[in-house]
Amino acid sequence: MMRAWEAVVREMCRLCVPVGSALLVLAAAGCRSPSTANPGDPGEAGGGPPASESGPLSAAHPALPGGPNLLVIMADQMRADHLGVAGHPVVRTPHLDRLASEGTRMTHAMAPSPSCVPSRQSILTGLWPRNHGARLGDRRIRPGVRTIAEHLRERGYLTGVFGKMHFRADEGWHGFDDVIVSMESAGGPQGDYRVWWEERDLPWTDIDELSEFGRAGVNPLRAEDFPTSWLTSRFLMWLEGWAREEARRPFCIWLSYFAPHHPAAPPEPFASLYDPAEMPMIRGPLDLLESGESQHLGQSRRQLEWYKKEGWRRMERDEASLYRARYGGLVTLLDSQVGRVLAALRRLDLERETLVVFVSDHGDFAGEHQAVTKGPFLLDSLLRVPLIVRLPGRVDAGRERSELVSLTDLMPTICELLGVEVPEGLDGSSFAPLLGGEELAWPDATFGEYGARGRNQCVNFMVRTHDWKLIDNGTFKGNEQRDELYDLAADPGELINLSGLPEYAAVEAELLQRLELWRAETSLRP
Repeated sequence: MMRAWEAVVREMCRLCVPVGSALLVLAAAGCRSPSTANPGDPGEAGGGPPASESGPLSAAHPALPGGPNLLVIMADQMRADHLGVAGHPVVRTPHLDRLASEGTRMTHAMAPSPSCVPSRQSILTGLWPRNHGARLGDRRIRPGVRTIAEHLRERGYLTGVFGKMHFRADEGWHGFDDVIVSMESAGGPQGDYRVWWEERDLPWTDIDELSEFGRAGVNPLRAEDFPTSWLTSRFLMWLEGWAREEARRPFCIWLSYFAPHHPAAPPEPFASLYDPAEMPMIRGPLDLLESGESQHLGQSRRQLEWYKKEGWRRMERDEASLYRARYGGLVTLLDSQVGRVLAALRRLDLERETLVVFVSDHGDFAGEHQAVTKGPFLLDSLLRVPLIVRLPGRVDAGRERSELVSLTDLMPTICELLGVEVPEGLDGSSFAPLLGGEELAWPDATFGEYGARGRNQCVNFMVRTHDWKLIDNGTFKGNEQRDELYDLAADPGELINLSGLPEYAAVEAELLQRLELWRAETSLRP
């Protein structure tokens, strides 16, 4: 694999590719270079509010607290298995691997929802989606629900956002004093990045050039002009200014990337970094149909309608492999930018005083179940996410923990690690002792949910242990849906639905009882 990396770098040098592009590739390959810590060109415009680019965030707050800084690096739609440290046979993530070697990786971290908005707001609030209110992409956090940003701001922290947060225009920023940048790029450049992009008359991917179903392609931008790289440069410009301040308060910063969210269209050289033919094979519904085994997709009317709308029958294995290769390129590009951030923290001597959390809001089918992107399914492809925590002196280095933790547990965990009191009334619990190597009586199950009551809507609920998963699919358009039961030990891909089979009735009844008890215990709000 290293021969492929070296070939890319040599070819870029031969073609006299700009230095910035070469540095991005060197960073992706795990090579160290003094220039990779460069926070970007301070002369570039379009990086958000001018006052925030040249210095620290501004607000009158209490005196400097004693806790460390907080930097949450959030990916969008990144699978837990797309890490070198997680054993992916092709995709390289040297910088995230290094972060894991210096911190603790939770191998069974689960999102509470397979959708961006519900999951992200659960991270911020420590509540399940039905309790914070943002149960679907078009919903907002319920009035009166408080976020970790509000909690830390009251304790003297500077709070700010770089990137995407999915807040509605009419709901404010929930305790984040300054929104340094706001950009999204599913249908094209958005927010502050769009201003910068338009000023330079830069190109963009034509949606008609993307593959029909896999939504894969190549972005014509230079890698250093791609939103992921641009966002990193804006954050590093701010961090340099903050580090120069003599009387500085600790920060609570959300560095929230769009990558590797679809479309799977990275710029070169990341677009052709991985050969689709070399991506690992996956077992999906077609295999099961051909072998005569049962398969779950399409048993629920809601699922069937989703697949019909998405045109899933047109997707072939070659297209799935192309999507996965380009998706892997986005992951490695994101990793290169995490490398720039980690290098800056080291260069500015901030490693020991900064709690770093790397997490994704949810995953991606990436070809599994003959699908890509996401949908109304409580499957591990969409719920299992990467979660790495680093804080020298408080979090063990190089440790992996297999406890089933939910992203609803992040808020109280972060508070405990920062040394501030954990708010009352949360659904989540702190797993901070686990990060320090302590023993903790932790539940052997986690839960999930999707949807909201309304016309032609239904709510799905999930309970998962290490060995079993039960999904209650509820009713849809007045029709009772078949539930889903998976033996995760024998069927980790969740392909064979055992729900309703007599030989598994006892297991299903026990899991349903646990699910109903959890719903009753956590339904604290109307």
